Amino acid sequence: MRVFRCRMSFVASIVALALASSAVAQYEEASEGQLDLQTVQELREQAVENPNLEDEVQKQLTDLYGQAIGHLKTAEKLSDRVVEFQKERSAIGERIDSIRSRLDKLKVEPARGISDESNAEQIGDLLNQETARLNSLRETLREVENLAEERTTRRVEIAERLGVLGEEFNAIGDEIRSISQLRAPSELKQATRIALLARRRALSGERESLRAELELVEASSNLIPWQRDLAEGLVGTSEDLVALLEQTLLRKRQEDAARSLEQVREQTRLVEETVPNLLEIAQRTELYAGILWGSEGVIVESSRLNTLIAETRRFITQLERIAQLTRRRFEAVGHRGDITQWWPDMPEDFPRTSQTSIPNVQYQLIQLEQERAGFLQFEREVRKLTAALEAKEAEEDSTEVRDLRRTQVHMRRAQLDTLIIYYTRYSVELVENLALMKRLLLLNEELSSFLYERALWGRSVPGSALPDFRAAFDALLWFHSSARWSPLWSLLRHRC
Repeated sequence: MRVFRCRMSFVASIVALALASSAVAQYEEASEGQLDLQTVQELREQAVENPNLEDEVQKQLTDLYGQAIGHLKTAEKLSDRVVEFQKERSAIGERIDSIRSRLDKLKVEPARGISDESNAEQIGDLLNQETARLNSLRETLREVENLAEERTTRRVEIAERLGVLGEEFNAIGDEIRSISQLRAPSELKQATRIALLARRRALSGERESLRAELELVEASSNLIPWQRDLAEGLVGTSEDLVALLEQTLLRKRQEDAARSLEQVREQTRLVEETVPNLLEIAQRTELYAGILWGSEGVIVESSRLNTLIAETRRFITQLERIAQLTRRRFEAVGHRGDITQWWPDMPEDFPRTSQTSIPNVQYQLIQLEQERAGFLQFEREVRKLTAALEAKEAEEDSTEVRDLRRTQVHMRRAQLDTLIIYYTRYSVELVENLALMKRLLLLNEELSSFLYERALWGRSVPGSALPDFRAAFDALLWFHSSARWSPLWSLLRHRC
């Protein structure tokens, strides 16, 4: 029985060796175009299960076949990418037609969501929604603007990689030709050859994938301008709609404020005719109404400030885009090119300096809060002023006096509460606007420093052969600014 088992084991080994030899012979003169993933996987399994191989040889065979399997799988994935790139490239024409159609239909819809019955709160909600949409559209525009730069960068990367692939192909060819000179078992030689062929297959797949991607990048050069046109169009229409909503909201608030102020003035006239004792209080209430609803009141000023904040944010976004493009252009041409190749075109409406100041609203807010905290005392004073008059008047007349008193008390309380709300909000808005203006001026200063530091070494000046007077004057001011040189003087003084 033992002899029979030994003979069966010997026969199994012979069969395994025969299968391995057959597989090896199959790939004796194979090229990467004839490699088959399933067969290589079978070869790896046979190497693992072959008991006649030394452990070190078995490990090397397993690693080599594993590498080959990995390269072949990579080649399959790269082949799928080629199909994806080709599919995307073939769809560019349809995408351009779709964008062209959207551009033809693009227009501002001033009446969207607005009617004569819309109140200030409803218009404010629409404005907030459209402002959020505008910010999203601006971000999309920034991404589209970066596409052209990324396309150029990617094209260079692909060209460099294709050059490296050529060298790697030659190196693999040399390695394949040198296999016959290796002092190693035939199984290792063949496994090494298969691993190299699989690697070359993967490199070939990468080369085809890069070429397909390069064709897509080139074809996208026609699509990107259309994408930018659409993004700019959407931003433009949204900006127009935001401006319209801001104007409508300001006008609505001014109309509401004028009506409210007129109602308070009517009450003051009625008090003057009916209850002269309350005239001073009524005039004070009218003064608060002017602070709240007047043409220069806090509600109107808050609306104007919100518009200024939105405008400042737009300038910041625009300046960030200008600075980014300027730096990229300079990196592309450097001092080898002239200044006109990288000097930015600044918008004409761009603010050069800030005249914004913050009024002392904190003190006024504290005064209003103190008066509101002592409002019960105010009610007692009003009641005291009208008590004697109510006692003298008839029942009907005294009722009118009490109504006027309650109206004055109610109006004063409502005005104080509203003033505190708006002054708190206005104070926060002023701080926000100040921070934005500082940010804007800082960005402008950073861009000016970048420009003038490099303009000193430029071969020409922006615009023409003659320098722009304002740009040259600003450059001289910047160059002679004490803020530019004070760090140097300080350093020299400490060292000396």
